[in-house]
Amino acid sequence: MKTQWDSLTKDLNALMEDVGNILNGLRPGKDVAKLEKTFISRCSTICKKIDEFDQFMEGKPALSIEYPFDSGEFKTAWEYYKYYLEEVHHFRMESTVENKRLTMLYRLSGKNEQKAVDMLDFLISSRYKSLFKPSDKQLTGEEPATVIESSVPFSLKKETQL
Repeated sequence: MKTQWDSLTKDLNALMEDVGNILNGLRPGKDVAKLEKTFISRCSTICKKIDEFDQFMEGKPALSIEYPFDSGEFKTAWEYYKYYLEEVHHFRMESTVENKRLTMLYRLSGKNEQKAVDMLDFLISSRYKSLFKPSDKQLTGEEPATVIESSVPFSLKKETQL
């Protein structure tokens, strides 16, 4: 997001410079002076807002990720899970959330690496967003994943007109 923000501010600065050059090319007069003063004031306001917002864009540095298991298989499964969350649910984990989810996965798996990998595979294949402990039968495929239905059913009333 920082890259997009930097690109946007660069384009805004270029636009303000271009409009300034256009104003300088107009014939001198009362209306042009008033327009130029308004333009300079608005540019100044935009620059201040960009500077204020820029502080938020930098944010705090991310924490280092602490994996509960060191194997490549676990790290690959975890990265795949993160990619799944972002791609399917449009959910990107910040480093603090990621560390907490890793700790929770470690506990839910009974500190068992293979079970943790199997849990991640199950969550992805069942399209779950939340992290929870599936039953052993769900992990082996003997029992289907639980479907959570909406509490408000969809219906069209007869009175509905287009």
